Amino acid sequence: MTKLEVKVGGVVFKNPIVASAGEPTTDLEHMKKAMEAGAGGVVAKSICFSPELAKSYDHARWAVINENRDLCTKGKYPKLYAFYGRGGIPLEPKGWMEELKRAQEMSEKYHTVLIGSVGTGPVEQMAEAAYRMEKVGIRIIELDAGCPQTGQLQYDHKLDLVTSADIAKYQTESVVKAVSIPVIYKVAADDLDKMATCKAVKSAGAVAVTVMNRYPGFLVDIETGRPVINSWAGVGGPWMLPLSLRWVSRVHQADPGLSILGTNGCSDYQDALQFIMSGATMACFCTELMLRGYRVITEAVRGIEEFLERKGYGSVQEIIGLAVRNAKTYEELYEMQQVAEINMDSCKKCGLCENFCFYEALTMVEGSPVINKKCKGCGLCLTACPSSAISLKDK
Repeated sequence: MTKLEVKVGGVVFKNPIVASAGEPTTDLEHMKKAMEAGAGGVVAKSICFSPELAKSYDHARWAVINENRDLCTKGKYPKLYAFYGRGGIPLEPKGWMEELKRAQEMSEKYHTVLIGSVGTGPVEQMAEAAYRMEKVGIRIIELDAGCPQTGQLQYDHKLDLVTSADIAKYQTESVVKAVSIPVIYKVAADDLDKMATCKAVKSAGAVAVTVMNRYPGFLVDIETGRPVINSWAGVGGPWMLPLSLRWVSRVHQADPGLSILGTNGCSDYQDALQFIMSGATMACFCTELMLRGYRVITEAVRGIEEFLERKGYGSVQEIIGLAVRNAKTYEELYEMQQVAEINMDSCKKCGLCENFCFYEALTMVEGSPVINKKCKGCGLCLTACPSSAISLKDK
C-alpha cells in the first residue's frame, strides 16, 4: 500500500478523502468531477423509498449563517460558518442503475471507489436496491440513516424512518444478507444512542460506520418572528467539527477495529487530519464542495500527503486514532494541575484579566495583577490578556 492508501471492509482506497452522498454526487457528471479532483471514494447520491422524503429533496433550500446568525450573501462567508438547510433524498431516478453502472466503469479509470447509497425505508426495498447496485458493479454500499429531514418527517407524517439500534441492526442484517459486498451504516446525528447503534450494526455485518450527518436544527428571525428558511432544517458546516470529532473519537475508543468514515465539519486537509487522528479511516466532504467546488478534494489530498511527509509518518494508518491514544482521562488531568503566571515585562497592567477571573485568583494590587492560591489553571485569563503576558505552568 502507498502512504495515502487505506482499507475499509477489504476495499482499498487510494487516499482517505471521500465526496459524501449529496448534491455534489447527484449524477454522473458531478461524480466525475469528484473523481477527476482525486477523491479516494465517491458516495453516490442516496435514493429513498418515501414520497414525503423525496418531496423534501424537490423543494431543497440552503443558507449559510455567519457568526451573527445572519444569512450570508454576495459570495462572502466566514471560515466558521453554519450550513443550514433542507435537502432530502430523491426516489430512485429513472435509469439510475444504468447511471451507476457508467459511474462505476468511470471510477475504475480514476482508481476511485464508487460507493452506492441506499436511504432508510422498508427493509425489503433497501435490500433489493442494494442487490441491484451490486449487480451493476458497485463494490461497497452505504446505508444512509443520517439525512436530518427524516427526523422531521417522522413528526410530520408519523413515518418509521428514524432509527434506533434495533431498527438499524434489522436494516443492516437485511441488506448484508442480500449482497456479497461490504456494507457501511451512516449514523443519524439525532440517534439517541449512537454507541449502541454502531455496536448493533457491526454485529449485523456492517464493516464500517459513517459518523455522522447534519444535526436537525431550528433558527429564528426575531424581527419577523418566523423560522429562518421557514421551518426546521439540517445544520452542518465547520462549527460542527468538535461535535463530530467527539463521536468519532468515542466510537473509535470503544472499538478501534471498526472502520469509521468521519463527516460533518470537514472544510480542509487540517480538518480531515483531525477526523483521522480522532479515529476515522476516511474523512468526508460535502458542504465545502457545494460552496467552493471540487478543488477542495485536490487540496485536501495534497495537504495530507505533504503533512505526512513533513512529520515523517510512513502512512495514514499510523495516525488513525492518534489523538485518542494521546487523550488523558479526567483522573489523569487532575494530576496535571497547572496555574497561571504573569510576565511582568510584557504586562500592560490594564486589569482585564481580573475581570475574567471568576475564582478571585487574580486581583489588581497597587495597579499590578497578582495571582493567589485560588488559581485553578483554567486558562481564561490567557484569552483576556491583550499582550499575551499570561501563560500556564505546572503547579
